Amino acid sequence: MGQPATRSLYDQLDDRLKDGLVAITHRIESSDQGTPGKKTGDQAIEILESWLMDDEQKRHLEANVWDIFFLYAASSLLPPRHADGANSFAERTVPENISETSLIPEAAKIFWPPFDLADQQQSEILALIGQGYLAASTMAEAIPPRVAYDKENTVNIQFLAACLRLAMGFNLTAPDTLNHLRNLLPPAAAAPQASALSERFTVASTGAHPHVQATILVQVHCRDAEVHRALKRYESYLQRLLYNLNRTVRPRFLFTAVCFEITPQDYRPIDFKFGVDTSSALQLFAGNTLYKDRRVFLRELVQNAVDACNLRQMQEPGFSPSIGIEFSPDLDKITFRDNGIGMSKQWIEKYFLNIGLSFYQSDEITRINRDAKIQFSFISQFGIGFLSSFLVAQQVIMKTRQAGSEGFIITISHIDDYFDVRVVEEKIPVGTEVTVILKENLLQYCRSLEYLGYLKTNVRFLPIALNFVDQKGEHTVLGQESLNYDEEIRWGTKFTTKLDFESSRGYLLLKVKENHEYIFDLESSRGGVSIFQDGIFITQVDYLLPDSAGEHVIGRLNLVGDEKCELSMDRNRLLWKKDQMAQIKKRFLMGLVVIVNRLLETSARQTQPENIRRNIIQKAASFFDFNEVDDSIYDTLNKEICTQVEDQFRRFIRIHHSRYDLLHNPENIASSSHGYINRWQQRVIDGYKEKGAGKVRRS
Repeated sequence: MGQPATRSLYDQLDDRLKDGLVAITHRIESSDQGTPGKKTGDQAIEILESWLMDDEQKRHLEANVWDIFFLYAASSLLPPRHADGANSFAERTVPENISETSLIPEAAKIFWPPFDLADQQQSEILALIGQGYLAASTMAEAIPPRVAYDKENTVNIQFLAACLRLAMGFNLTAPDTLNHLRNLLPPAAAAPQASALSERFTVASTGAHPHVQATILVQVHCRDAEVHRALKRYESYLQRLLYNLNRTVRPRFLFTAVCFEITPQDYRPIDFKFGVDTSSALQLFAGNTLYKDRRVFLRELVQNAVDACNLRQMQEPGFSPSIGIEFSPDLDKITFRDNGIGMSKQWIEKYFLNIGLSFYQSDEITRINRDAKIQFSFISQFGIGFLSSFLVAQQVIMKTRQAGSEGFIITISHIDDYFDVRVVEEKIPVGTEVTVILKENLLQYCRSLEYLGYLKTNVRFLPIALNFVDQKGEHTVLGQESLNYDEEIRWGTKFTTKLDFESSRGYLLLKVKENHEYIFDLESSRGGVSIFQDGIFITQVDYLLPDSAGEHVIGRLNLVGDEKCELSMDRNRLLWKKDQMAQIKKRFLMGLVVIVNRLLETSARQTQPENIRRNIIQKAASFFDFNEVDDSIYDTLNKEICTQVEDQFRRFIRIHHSRYDLLHNPENIASSSHGYINRWQQRVIDGYKEKGAGKVRRS
């Protein structure tokens, strides 16, 4: 196999794997695929190693030699071929029947050369990489992110397919790209062959833009107006391709934009297209359209600090996290400090300066979390929270340093203007300091805000202590409170229970009224369920508890890890996944069973008037709708409550008996046709059938 200009990745392979690549190359040369892909594949690898992959992606590959092996092996098969043998780089329709474990369907193999190796699993992996390569923008539906290989290893096939697809896309002299450009020309201007098209333009350079961060610059000298227009259309195609791949693959690519700089020769181009007002888009993120409460920047910057501390703690087990917020005496600025991981130059470029990219959702986090002994959950999802600072700020100054890196000071006076980024000469501690300098016209408004009250509500269950210093220099420690009601309620009679979650924590509380002799009623306590994620308050909801239970029961739920819910961009609404809400409601219902059982056990030990006990039982029974009570709940629930639930169900059947035809055709009705399949429900229905049949016989 040909060796790339930069062999840093290739050198990671041992002799056995290098011999395996040689064998694959020989197999290709002896097949009808021939040798054209060999040179094209080497060009793709050179593009990847020289500028397209960033340090994070290279470290990702270096962590698994099989990823490197299959990257080189798949590059040998470039370019893929069409059914008629011609090369084509156009988008393919992804077959709907592709699965995570199957090979690509026969109908799709014609586009990627079928390739049989002695190791059948290697053949399957190469086929899946090819399927992802051809699917591109729909890669997430076409192939899984990873597949298992060689027992303990996995191959990141989505990432490998994306690397090759982008590298080929930016190789404007590759046969596939020339065919794509040819298809973008009007019929009258199309060259008879793709090779003739290459005579109409010359690529001067391709790589990272020297002045615009996260942008790929392609410099082209063009000699044909129609080809110029085709190149601009191809630029839009590459922009969409890059955007779609960055939404799918992990680690993401550093680049988020594509710029074709075309120098015309002997013609005058006129190009018009719709544009996006970047300033307006940024104002949408930072303005009241997204965030309704100006104080939200406090929460967002605290979240960033918590994530940074958690990440450093993963890498340094003995690390002690520290987060602080300090207000200046005249309240004209607020300073946030943390001793978390800090940022290097590449982190600033790749994540901080790219709206919508959060490092804490990157593949690097997955790798670090997998290697760490303690699994951490990270709060940041969208990478836009920092912009909320500009709800109140006229300027934001950030100092940051990562261990082993130089420190940086970033001054931001406006979100759609250039930032002033300088290397800090003095030695600053590892971590990040963000100073928000408030707008003059908002100073009086900010003085009236309940900063401390807002934070007490939003971060009281944060796992890391937050040192709050007000304008008078008074210190308050926030966070690290217990979610459990037992530890904060010292008065009255109450019943609490812990909900059954693997990683998350949840509690319910029921208060009752008593007269020092017995419980005589349930106390009204409307408040619903307060939901937190990673200790940060999200919202309060009333739909996780039955309506009648919501009159008397309140709850808290802190979601972490895999049990977290997707959030709206302002982090104030929960976007439940399919079946996720049903599972959580079931856990809350089981919690109600525990509370009600304890309530009635306590009540049974007291000497109560019969009418009072009956009233308590009826109120507690109203918590349980017979549609929600399955056999597992029924078998656990207090028997007096079960009797009440059965009576509810009997009344329902009596009112709606024609729906089931229980009286008219009791013999022929199918046992499951009415939809009530729990044992206790069947028993009630069977009893009602027998009673109805008896009435028919007597008549």
